[in-house]
Amino acid sequence: MERLRFVGQEEDKQKDQQEDDPEEPDELDHPPIRSREEFVDSIRQWVILDKQMQVVNEKSREIRGKRTAMGDRLCEFMEDQNIADKPIKVKNEGEIHCIERKKYSPLTFSYIEERLAEIIEDDDQVDYIMNYLRERREISIHLELNFHRSR
Repeated sequence: MERLRFVGQEEDKQKDQQEDDPEEPDELDHPPIRSREEFVDSIRQWVILDKQMQVVNEKSREIRGKRTAMGDRLCEFMEDQNIADKPIKVKNEGEIHCIERKKYSPLTFSYIEERLAEIIEDDDQVDYIMNYLRERREISIHLELNFHRSR
């Protein structure tokens, strides 16, 4: 099997090089903003970075969806051909395995309350435990920018 190349990979690379990147500050050096001009410039850079992240996230979501659909089709074919237990070697890359993976539902408060109600008959006890858990959750608060885009 030959090493695969994504269709449109060269075009994407050219587009990435053409996009204006904000002047990137040193990763370790974040001096405080000391003037209005620095503040305005930092806001501009932040907006550019935010837009770049939005584009990357949209592209990632699209690629992830395509990869998932392709993986489902490949696993289905491998099962139909009774080769699901055989690794697929990809030259210079490694191996691809068709595996079974358990997906657990999230531990939500409603799930916990339902399970507690199954083993504890006293509703007051269940309420007490649920309130205890809610009140003692660790909460961290920090400031962050929130961008409300114009439509």
